[in-house]
Amino acid sequence: MEKGILIIGGGELQIPGLKKAKELGFTTYLLDGSENCVAREYADFFYCVDINDLGGAAKVAKQLKSEGKIIAVYTQGHDVAYTVAYAAKEAGLPGIDPEAALNCKSKIRMRHILSGAGVENVRFATAKNLQEVEEAVKDVGFPCYVKPADSWACKGITKITSEDQLEQAFNLALSFCNFTKEVLIEEELKGEEYSVDTVLYQGKLYPAGVSDRIFLPKEKYAVHIGSRTPSLLPESVQSAMYEKMDKAAKVLGVTDGAFKGDLLVDEEGNVRILEVTARTSGGFDSQLRKPYSFGMDILKATIDIACGLPLDPVDLVPKWVKWSSTISVIHDSGIIVDIQGAEELKNIRGVRDVYFRSKIGDRVKPLVHSAARTNQIISSADTLEDLLKIEDKIQETLIIKTRPITTTGINGFGRFGLHLLRYWLDRKNSANFEINYINDNFLSIEDALSIINNDSYVSFKDYKVSILQSNLVFSDSDAAKVTIEYTNKLKDQIPWVGKPNIFLECSGKNNIAKDCEKYILDNTKLVVISATSWDAKNLIYGFNHLEYNKDMKVISYGSCTVNSYVPLTNYINKKYGVLESDANFVHSVPNYKLKDFNTMNRKFCTLEKSGPNLLDFINKNNFTVNYTVVPYDGVSMLDFRFKLTNNVSKEQVLEDLKRAFKEGELKNLYLFQDSDKGPEEHKFTTHSAVFIEDNVRMLNNNLYLHGYFDNENSTNRYFDLVNYVSTKAESTSVPKRINWIGNLVKQS
Repeated sequence: MEKGILIIGGGELQIPGLKKAKELGFTTYLLDGSENCVAREYADFFYCVDINDLGGAAKVAKQLKSEGKIIAVYTQGHDVAYTVAYAAKEAGLPGIDPEAALNCKSKIRMRHILSGAGVENVRFATAKNLQEVEEAVKDVGFPCYVKPADSWACKGITKITSEDQLEQAFNLALSFCNFTKEVLIEEELKGEEYSVDTVLYQGKLYPAGVSDRIFLPKEKYAVHIGSRTPSLLPESVQSAMYEKMDKAAKVLGVTDGAFKGDLLVDEEGNVRILEVTARTSGGFDSQLRKPYSFGMDILKATIDIACGLPLDPVDLVPKWVKWSSTISVIHDSGIIVDIQGAEELKNIRGVRDVYFRSKIGDRVKPLVHSAARTNQIISSADTLEDLLKIEDKIQETLIIKTRPITTTGINGFGRFGLHLLRYWLDRKNSANFEINYINDNFLSIEDALSIINNDSYVSFKDYKVSILQSNLVFSDSDAAKVTIEYTNKLKDQIPWVGKPNIFLECSGKNNIAKDCEKYILDNTKLVVISATSWDAKNLIYGFNHLEYNKDMKVISYGSCTVNSYVPLTNYINKKYGVLESDANFVHSVPNYKLKDFNTMNRKFCTLEKSGPNLLDFINKNNFTVNYTVVPYDGVSMLDFRFKLTNNVSKEQVLEDLKRAFKEGELKNLYLFQDSDKGPEEHKFTTHSAVFIEDNVRMLNNNLYLHGYFDNENSTNRYFDLVNYVSTKAESTSVPKRINWIGNLVKQS
């Protein structure tokens, strides 16, 4: 049998585990739900399966075992012990009982078992709906914490002090549940927190180090931003922690492998259990820092046990005592606009490892849980005094500047709003704005969910979409969640008016600027109309969008035909001169309107009026538009003719246009395709138009361009315009300086 190991979870914490497995001579097989997980490049083979897909993981494990390729299923630092245990059992490989793993995975089961066995006596209750939460807090009391049943890294946890915080806390916790849609309500335990690593072998517990955990002030969220090893706790208290961990392991049924606890020493000096789980600690604590501080090899010890090999106790015997820490430089949420000192960090004596999760241009969410940190820096030193000096130097060196993320709300969830939502979701991590609200005066939230799940043209197959109270919740393959408040009100009764920074008017029924000015209220400073408006400033992306200024209250993005024609025509005029032009469109209709269209129809096109308004070299005497709507729901067709002032060859025009499309002022707006492969080739194109090179003609100084445009997806230029105006937010913010005080920190 080949010496191979299946590792579950592909985040950055898994990288040391993959390296250790290779060092021990294993062929590594990595399983994760994201094709782009950061640990993938360190594995020999990769399987794209969600880490919470028990059946999928088990199928991979059984297949690899039957082929003689693996002898173990393993994880460390990732909260997937239940998946590991289940897959190992199904494949007939060593591992703990899946029920024992689930006892740890489920905070609710853990609390019931620990309480029933007398190991821990925290006041707690559980709830599946808001009414049950309201009843639960009467028993638990304030302040208390509302937690998801089975999340990790403090995700979805909120501290509440009054009843008016219940609904928001409940919705947040429920959105982070994985296997069980239920929340845990716990009394607040006051004291300092510690991370306790242990390893079990045949039921015997071996200590593997205690670290002091460092948190931001726990005003609403518990955000762990660092830790230090060894702990400053007296040996007697650390021994009491190990005794408590041993009791917990026995009653939960954990007999072998890593067993990690988040423990607290309360104000009376008692050791209390916050959480325990059947894995190693995160924060690079067990992966890097325990080895730096003590010379232990927790990863080798736990890999041996996962393989069914005997534990070598020497792996867990301290060889020395040094100081180490993991810290994160804290900054505001928003768009990262500058990172200074990243390379200089590596030259600081004592800095051992630097991990970044974000880069310039990325959106950074508010720091409401530990996984939202953008950086982790691991250091070591011979003395605590030297370590503290290194930590100070890190904060002086690494400067991460951000600017606020613009908030928006959509009014109108028809074809345009649907496309815009999907287009933004696919780009949410790099967009300068977020969609926080949606209103539609006709569609209920259930109607909206049905359209999202069943639309024949716009697919949301990459997302799991659900309703949570009055919110639509979108979860992607990386387990990232987007929650959008949905309302079903008339345009004059929208309850969130004044809350977002930008109001996105996408109903197609409210295109008069004066009527839209009523939405300029409180936080809302701008309305962007998704259709041509005759009394608003029309800003066409790639043509005149740079004219935007903060004095503008209502703007329009133009239309699909305007965006397909105006920037290109402006470029051609600047390059060769345009004496006259024709624009011919064969325009499709949405699928739901086909029943009303049984013949082609010549209609007015907004470009007929907008074109001359925007371009001063065309007018009713040298410019015509033919706009024909046909009973067809696919990609639309266009033909442009330009009579040029300058005498130029077809070859020169093609060369100039290709350069402009690829790297010039028309970059990302237009595209050339070699030959005509039909309209459906260009469904969901991100370009305003795609032209067919084979069909380009030059006749008597007339340039003819033939191509396609997906009018259903013309939201691409609307998105670009909103994305641009969102960059005009106020000034940037700099990192928060942290004063380290015991296990808590103060911001200055």
